[in-house]
Amino acid sequence: MFEAIEGAEDSIDAAIRDLKDIRLSKNDILIGITASGNTPYTVSALKYGNKLDALTIGISCHQNSKLKSIAQIGINPIVGNEVIDGSTRMKAGTAQKMVLNALSTGIMIRVGYVYDHYMIMVQPTNNKLNKRAIKIIQNIVGVTSENASNTLIAANGNIAQSILMLKFGLSAEQALQKLAATSGDFISALNN
Repeated sequence: MFEAIEGAEDSIDAAIRDLKDIRLSKNDILIGITASGNTPYTVSALKYGNKLDALTIGISCHQNSKLKSIAQIGINPIVGNEVIDGSTRMKAGTAQKMVLNALSTGIMIRVGYVYDHYMIMVQPTNNKLNKRAIKIIQNIVGVTSENASNTLIAANGNIAQSILMLKFGLSAEQALQKLAATSGDFISALNN
Protein backbone atom coordinates (compact mmCIF):
# COMPACT_ATOMS: atom_id res chain seq x y z
CA MET A 1 0.00 0.00 0.00
CA PHE A 2 2.81 2.44 0.79
CA GLU A 3 5.28 1.24 -1.79
CA ALA A 4 4.33 0.89 -5.46
CA ILE A 5 5.07 -2.39 -7.19
CA GLU A 6 5.27 -0.93 -10.68
CA GLY A 7 6.39 -4.13 -12.39
CA ALA A 8 3.24 -6.00 -11.34
CA GLU A 9 1.25 -4.39 -14.13
CA ASP A 10 3.49 -6.08 -16.71
CA SER A 11 2.79 -9.62 -15.49
CA ILE A 12 0.51 -11.52 -17.86
CA ASP A 13 0.68 -14.66 -15.71
CA ALA A 14 -0.17 -12.82 -12.50
CA ALA A 15 -3.46 -11.61 -13.99
CA ILE A 16 -4.55 -15.15 -14.83
CA ARG A 17 -3.34 -16.49 -11.48
CA ASP A 18 -5.22 -13.76 -9.60
CA LEU A 19 -8.44 -14.49 -11.49
CA LYS A 20 -8.10 -18.22 -10.90
CA ASP A 21 -7.56 -17.50 -7.20
CA ILE A 22 -10.91 -15.72 -6.98
CA ARG A 23 -12.56 -18.38 -9.18
CA LEU A 24 -13.72 -16.04 -11.94
CA SER A 25 -16.46 -17.76 -13.95
CA LYS A 26 -18.86 -17.15 -16.81
CA ASN A 27 -21.34 -15.81 -14.24
CA ASP A 28 -19.07 -12.87 -13.41
CA ILE A 29 -18.43 -9.45 -14.87
CA LEU A 30 -14.78 -8.48 -15.16
CA ILE A 31 -13.93 -4.80 -15.44
CA GLY A 32 -10.41 -3.96 -16.57
CA ILE A 33 -9.11 -0.46 -15.91
CA THR A 34 -5.99 1.04 -17.46
CA ALA A 35 -5.38 4.61 -18.55
CA SER A 36 -3.36 3.62 -21.62
CA GLY A 37 -5.51 0.63 -22.51
CA ASN A 38 -2.38 -1.41 -23.14
CA THR A 39 -1.28 -2.56 -19.68
CA PRO A 40 -0.30 -6.25 -20.03
CA TYR A 41 -1.85 -7.36 -16.71
CA THR A 42 -5.23 -5.82 -17.56
CA VAL A 43 -5.23 -6.95 -21.19
CA SER A 44 -4.33 -10.50 -20.09
CA ALA A 45 -7.09 -10.47 -17.48
CA LEU A 46 -9.74 -9.53 -20.02
CA LYS A 47 -8.51 -12.14 -22.51
CA TYR A 48 -8.81 -14.76 -19.76
CA GLY A 49 -12.28 -13.50 -18.83
CA ASN A 50 -13.36 -13.81 -22.46
CA LYS A 51 -12.12 -17.43 -22.58
CA LEU A 52 -14.41 -18.18 -19.63
CA ASP A 53 -17.34 -16.35 -21.28
CA ALA A 54 -17.50 -13.82 -18.45
CA LEU A 55 -18.79 -10.39 -19.44
CA THR A 56 -15.72 -8.18 -19.91
CA ILE A 57 -15.71 -4.40 -19.73
CA GLY A 58 -12.63 -2.33 -20.48
CA ILE A 59 -12.19 1.22 -19.24
CA SER A 60 -9.38 3.13 -20.92
CA CYS A 61 -8.69 6.74 -21.82
CA HIS A 62 -7.40 6.01 -25.32
CA GLN A 63 -9.79 5.51 -28.21
CA ASN A 64 -7.79 2.84 -30.08
CA SER A 65 -6.37 0.78 -27.24
CA LYS A 66 -5.87 -2.99 -27.02
CA LEU A 67 -8.34 -3.04 -24.16
CA LYS A 68 -11.11 -1.62 -26.33
CA SER A 69 -10.60 -4.30 -28.97
CA ILE A 70 -10.53 -7.13 -26.40
CA ALA A 71 -13.34 -6.08 -24.05
CA GLN A 72 -16.90 -6.97 -24.95
CA ILE A 73 -17.84 -3.49 -23.82
CA GLY A 74 -15.30 -0.70 -24.21
CA ILE A 75 -15.73 2.54 -22.33
CA ASN A 76 -13.25 5.20 -23.37
CA PRO A 77 -13.54 8.65 -21.80
CA ILE A 78 -11.09 10.73 -23.81
CA VAL A 79 -9.55 13.33 -21.50
CA GLY A 80 -6.60 14.56 -23.55
CA ASN A 81 -3.07 15.09 -22.30
CA GLU A 82 -2.41 15.16 -18.58
CA VAL A 83 -1.42 18.44 -16.99
CA ILE A 84 1.80 16.79 -15.84
CA ASP A 85 3.11 14.43 -18.51
CA GLY A 86 3.78 10.94 -17.15
CA SER A 87 1.03 11.00 -14.54
CA THR A 88 -2.33 9.38 -15.24
CA ARG A 89 -3.83 9.83 -11.82
CA MET A 90 -5.15 13.30 -12.56
CA LYS A 91 -7.45 13.47 -15.58
CA ALA A 92 -7.50 9.78 -16.59
CA GLY A 93 -7.89 8.47 -13.05
CA THR A 94 -10.65 10.96 -12.29
CA ALA A 95 -12.52 10.11 -15.51
CA GLN A 96 -12.25 6.38 -14.84
CA LYS A 97 -13.54 6.83 -11.30
CA MET A 98 -16.55 8.70 -12.69
CA VAL A 99 -17.23 5.80 -15.09
CA LEU A 100 -17.01 3.32 -12.18
CA ASN A 101 -19.37 5.48 -10.13
CA ALA A 102 -21.90 5.44 -12.99
CA LEU A 103 -21.56 1.66 -13.40
CA SER A 104 -21.93 0.95 -9.69
CA THR A 105 -24.93 3.29 -9.43
CA GLY A 106 -26.63 1.55 -12.33
CA ILE A 107 -25.88 -1.86 -10.85
CA MET A 108 -27.30 -0.85 -7.47
CA ILE A 109 -30.49 0.37 -9.14
CA ARG A 110 -30.77 -2.72 -11.35
CA VAL A 111 -30.44 -5.22 -8.49
CA GLY A 112 -33.13 -3.44 -6.47
CA TYR A 113 -30.95 -1.74 -3.87
CA VAL A 114 -32.39 1.69 -4.61
CA TYR A 115 -35.95 2.84 -4.13
CA ASP A 116 -37.03 6.17 -5.55
CA HIS A 117 -33.76 8.00 -4.92
CA TYR A 118 -32.89 6.29 -1.64
CA MET A 119 -30.16 3.73 -1.08
CA ILE A 120 -32.09 1.15 0.90
CA MET A 121 -29.22 -1.25 1.47
CA VAL A 122 -27.25 1.08 3.72
CA GLN A 123 -25.63 -0.91 6.49
CA PRO A 124 -26.16 1.11 9.68
CA THR A 125 -22.80 0.20 11.24
CA ASN A 126 -22.15 3.53 12.98
CA ASN A 127 -24.15 6.46 14.38
CA LYS A 128 -24.07 8.48 11.15
CA LEU A 129 -25.32 5.56 9.04
CA ASN A 130 -27.91 4.60 11.63
CA LYS A 131 -29.34 8.14 11.51
CA ARG A 132 -29.31 7.98 7.71
CA ALA A 133 -31.16 4.64 7.78
CA ILE A 134 -33.82 6.02 10.12
CA LYS A 135 -34.27 9.10 7.90
CA ILE A 136 -34.62 6.91 4.79
CA ILE A 137 -37.31 4.82 6.48
CA GLN A 138 -39.11 7.96 7.69
CA ASN A 139 -39.06 9.55 4.24
CA ILE A 140 -40.27 6.46 2.41
CA VAL A 141 -42.95 5.31 4.86
CA GLY A 142 -43.89 8.58 6.56
CA VAL A 143 -43.43 7.49 10.18
CA THR A 144 -41.86 9.12 13.21
CA SER A 145 -38.18 8.83 13.97
CA GLU A 146 -38.99 6.68 16.99
CA ASN A 147 -41.16 4.30 14.97
CA ALA A 148 -38.51 4.02 12.24
CA SER A 149 -35.79 3.43 14.84
CA ASN A 150 -37.75 0.72 16.68
CA THR A 151 -38.57 -1.06 13.43
CA LEU A 152 -34.96 -0.86 12.29
CA ILE A 153 -33.89 -2.48 15.56
CA ALA A 154 -36.50 -5.24 15.14
CA ALA A 155 -35.18 -5.84 11.61
CA ASN A 156 -31.57 -6.08 12.82
CA GLY A 157 -30.59 -2.98 10.84
CA ASN A 158 -32.16 -4.07 7.56
CA ILE A 159 -33.77 -1.00 5.95
CA ALA A 160 -35.63 -2.92 3.24
CA GLN A 161 -37.08 -5.30 5.81
CA SER A 162 -38.07 -2.34 8.01
CA ILE A 163 -39.90 -0.63 5.15
CA LEU A 164 -41.80 -3.82 4.28
CA MET A 165 -42.75 -4.25 7.94
CA LEU A 166 -44.15 -0.73 8.14
CA LYS A 167 -45.81 -0.60 4.71
CA PHE A 168 -47.58 -3.95 5.01
CA GLY A 169 -47.90 -4.39 8.80
CA LEU A 170 -45.62 -7.43 8.72
CA SER A 171 -43.57 -9.00 11.47
CA ALA A 172 -39.79 -9.00 11.07
CA GLU A 173 -39.90 -12.66 10.04
CA GLN A 174 -42.70 -12.11 7.49
CA ALA A 175 -40.84 -9.20 5.92
CA LEU A 176 -37.66 -11.26 5.75
CA GLN A 177 -39.57 -14.08 4.03
CA LYS A 178 -41.02 -11.58 1.55
CA LEU A 179 -37.49 -10.42 0.70
CA ALA A 180 -36.20 -13.99 0.48
CA ALA A 181 -38.98 -14.87 -1.98
CA THR A 182 -37.55 -12.25 -4.36
CA SER A 183 -33.90 -13.13 -3.72
CA GLY A 184 -33.48 -9.88 -1.82
CA ASP A 185 -34.87 -7.65 -4.59
CA PHE A 186 -36.65 -4.98 -2.57
CA ILE A 187 -38.57 -3.48 -5.51
CA SER A 188 -40.03 -6.89 -6.39
CA ALA A 189 -40.87 -7.56 -2.75
CA LEU A 190 -42.57 -4.18 -2.51
CA ASN A 191 -44.67 -4.81 -5.62
CA ASN A 192 -45.74 -8.38 -4.78
